[in-house]
Order: sequence, then C-alpha cells, then structure tokens
Amino acid sequence: MGLLLHSGAALAQSAVHPLTLLLESDADWAQVDVHGLQLRILKRELSVAGDAAVPALGLAVRKLAGDPTPVSLRATCEAMATGDAVEFVLTRADVGKTRLRIWAGSKVIVDARQEGPLPGRPQNRQTIAVDLAKVLAAPPLPRRDYGKRALAFLYGWYGTPQGPAGSWQHWDPAVRNHAGRDTPQLGWYDAADPAIVAQQVAWAREAGLDGFVLSWWPGDAHEAQVLEALLKVVRGTDFTVSVYVEDAKDAGHLRTQLLELAQKYGSRDNWLRVDGKPVLFVYGRTVNDLSLPAMQSVMRDMPAFVVVDTVHPVMVPTFDGSHTYVGAAFPERYHQQFEGLAAKARLYDKLLCATVLPGYDDSHVRTPALVVRRDDGRFFERAWATASLADWVIVSTWNEWHEGSEIEPSLEYGRAWLDRTREFVRRWRGAP
Repeated sequence: MGLLLHSGAALAQSAVHPLTLLLESDADWAQVDVHGLQLRILKRELSVAGDAAVPALGLAVRKLAGDPTPVSLRATCEAMATGDAVEFVLTRADVGKTRLRIWAGSKVIVDARQEGPLPGRPQNRQTIAVDLAKVLAAPPLPRRDYGKRALAFLYGWYGTPQGPAGSWQHWDPAVRNHAGRDTPQLGWYDAADPAIVAQQVAWAREAGLDGFVLSWWPGDAHEAQVLEALLKVVRGTDFTVSVYVEDAKDAGHLRTQLLELAQKYGSRDNWLRVDGKPVLFVYGRTVNDLSLPAMQSVMRDMPAFVVVDTVHPVMVPTFDGSHTYVGAAFPERYHQQFEGLAAKARLYDKLLCATVLPGYDDSHVRTPALVVRRDDGRFFERAWATASLADWVIVSTWNEWHEGSEIEPSLEYGRAWLDRTREFVRRWRGAP
C-alpha cells in the first residue's frame, strides 16, 4: 500500500527527495504526468539524433507528425509527497518505441517500455503506480537553515508638535477616536524621538524579539527620520532592522524602490541580511495586481532578499521568501493557507515567515469594523501554533494602535503582551 501523508501539516513539513526521469522515444510525441508528488524541475537535458529541432514542454516532447527522430529527455527534479498515491502516467503516439526510466536517488524505481498501439487505451495511456516508500528511500535533500528570527512590524508614522515631526501625525488627542481603543504607556509620542525609539528597542529585546520591520511609504521624510534614529539606537547590538514597502504604482516603481533601499541602507550596520543581501519586506497591495512576468521582472538580478506578503503558493518561487500580514486574524483559514505556502517554500527552499497577531480592533478608524478579541492571550496562543512551521515569525504588530494589534506597553495592559510574547518566542525556539 505504501506510506501516505494525509494531513496538511505533514505535507508542509515533509522532506524533499531527489528524482530523475529519463524519457526516450522515437514517437512523434510522448509525455509523462505525475500524481502524488510535487515536482521542482531543476534541469532538463534534451538530446536529439541528427539536426531535428524538438521542443520539450515540461515532461513532454513534441515533433512533427510522423517524425521518427529518436529523442531523449532527462529531467533532474526535487520531489515532495502530497499525500496522494504516487503514479506516473505515460502517454504517447501510436508509432515507434518509448521507454521511461525513473530514479529515486541512484535506484531505479520505474522502467517501462512501450511499442505500437495499446488496444483499448486512448493515447496508449499507461499508469505506473509506485510505492511512496521507494521515493522516500532516497536520502532527503538538505534544507537551508535560515535561523530562527522573531521580528515585529513597527509603525513610524506617529508625530507630535513637540517632536521631530513638528505637528500631530496619525494621532491628535484633540480629535475623537484619533488613535485606537488603547493608550500608549509612553503617551502620544513622536516615533522619530530617539528616546522613544531607544525605549521601544529595549522593550522589544526584553520580549525576545530580534528586530523591527519598519513600515515604509515612498517619499515619507518622517519615516526616514525614524529609520535613521532606529539604526543609530541599535548600533553595537545584535538587534536588526528592515523595512516594509507599503505602496508602489506598478512593477517598475516597486523595483526602483527596492533597488534604492538596498543601495542606500543595505550596507548599514544592523540591517537584516541573508547571505549578505539586505532583507526587504513587501506588502501585498504592491504585488497583488501584477502578472507573474511582472513579478519576475521586479526580481531580475535583484541585490536584495525580498520577502513578499502573499497567500498564493504560486508566487513563492519568484521571491526569496513569503509572509502574510494579517492572515492570522482568521486562524483556521490562515492555517490552511499557511500549510500550502509551507509546502511550496519547502520544495523551493525559500524562507517562510509566519505572522502572529495578539488581537485586532479597527472600530475606531473603520466602518464596518473587524474586531478579533484578545481573549486574555488565548487568541495569540492559537496564532503561535501555526508558527511552528515557520523559519521566522513576525509579530503583527509592535505598535499599530489604530488597528488594535499592538504589543507595545499600554495603560490598559501594561507589559502583559511583552511578557506573553517573550514566553511564546522562548517556546518557539524550543526552550523547555
């Protein structure tokens, strides 16, 4: 019967194994379809006798009708079980000879030969069932270790008349419902005030966080001040900094922003990096309407390590990593979506970030409102359960007071959410 993986969580954590397919045929067309495995084709090698030009499409070869030219297609792949029975389906034209061989690592697990029409089988269809255990017998491929990082989204758009902003920005105590339901323990502060930044960093470190990801809007001079203050405060520590690109007009504008940010800030002390590349996060609104070719154009020769906000596994191979900003507000749906992202990230060896949300309440700024009760930390705990599949975790958020998702100390909660975050980070890192 073979070994089957039935849960999404098992799929998301399953190993990736080497697989090689060799299709040899002098039929004018032949192809292989694969069920029960997700395949990542690393390399295709097409060999053709003589000077004939033969296109290879995935795991298929096509020639002109009746062309008997011998062709071989070798595909070097990485494979991951989906939980369904493993089957290789060979179809081909009626004429000529065809042979399919498949190796799991160095061991042959399929060797099928066909010649001429197969009675009663349209397109000479042959389904070859393979015990999954034979695929898994090949030693699994090592997965890249991105380290375990716990970050938080930081908002720098708050300003006061007494602070660097010189005016009220994003809140004003004289205006009803100007902020959110909770009140910062630091008061209505200016986010570029070095003393405020220093206190926020100190608290974040107490909470077990490794860095901040600062919300970034193109051309916002105040947020640029916040970033400079943040980089100055963390210098000499191991606390890291990145930014969250929130808006772009089109693919060209997004690419320009990423290149400029990488050039201007990427070499600064304490910038978050992977393999020497500065890490930049991208919010979903900047990519949701882009075609796949447009996304690929953004990433072409990109000197930054780009982590995109998405729930769509199809986007995972294009970028360096993925996350979902507020998906955790809907735990069951988010967990299901996250398993799909995790499986794709594992197959393509990409960074996977989970977001964890303490709660959410935008009733002071939006109608209709979305309210997710904090439930004395129980909602937060459910969010961290999904994070067990992730390389990194991002707390959403440190201080988005308008949407009531902050963990920064408040008059209402004191340090309770710092303490809860520290405990969940500790568990996530595997501490007893």
